[in-house]
Amino acid sequence: MKSGWKRFDRILNITLVICFALWAIGFILEQSEKGTLSLEEAARRAFESVDAPALGGPGLHAERLSAPMLHKWIQESDRPALFMIFASWCPYCKQLIPDLIALQAEEPEKFRLAAMTIDHERQAIDTYLASQPALAFPVYFFEPEYYTEIGKFLHSFGMRYTGGVPYMVLFSNGKPVREFNGAIDKETLRAMLREAHAHQLQAMEKISSDARSKTP
Repeated sequence: MKSGWKRFDRILNITLVICFALWAIGFILEQSEKGTLSLEEAARRAFESVDAPALGGPGLHAERLSAPMLHKWIQESDRPALFMIFASWCPYCKQLIPDLIALQAEEPEKFRLAAMTIDHERQAIDTYLASQPALAFPVYFFEPEYYTEIGKFLHSFGMRYTGGVPYMVLFSNGKPVREFNGAIDKETLRAMLREAHAHQLQAMEKISSDARSKTP
C-alpha cells in the first residue's frame, strides 16, 4: 500500500512540474512575441509570478526545491544570496562546505546561503551532513525534474551551469554578480562576499536617498 502511495505521489509531482513548465513556456513566448521582454526576462517573470513557499531552515529538506522558491529567496534577501550545488562524494565540495560554514558563522550579516545536493542516495547525504553539526543553511535533496527546473532558472540569468560540482552563484540586489565552478579558497570567497555586501548596502542607500529626495 505504501509503495502505491509513493508512486502516486511521484506521478503527481511530475505532473505538477510538467504543468508548470508548459505554462511557463506559454508565458515566455507570449511576452517575447509582444516584444516587451527578452526571453531571459520573460523566463524570470514566469518564475516570479508563482506564489512560492519560503525556503526552510538549516538542514536537509525532504520537499523539493523549485525555481519559484529559489527566485523568491533571492529577491527577498536583505543580504547577498549565495546558492550552491554540491555532492557528498565530491572532494572539492568537502573542502568548500566547512569553509562556508565557518564564513557564515564569522560574518552572518554578509550573506545568506542555500544549497541543493545532486546525491542520488538519501543515506549518503544524511551521513555527510551528520558529520557537519555546525551546518546552518538549508539543503535540498536531488530530484531530476526539479534539478532540470533549477538549471533552466540559472540559465535565465545567463549563468553557465553545466552540471559540475561544486557550483555556486552569488546574487546581490536580486541579480547574479559572481559565478563559481570548482574549488575556491576561503579568503578569496570572503573578499567576494564582503564586496557584494558593500555594493548591496550602497544600492539600498541610494534607493533610500532617492525616496527621501522625492518626499515633499
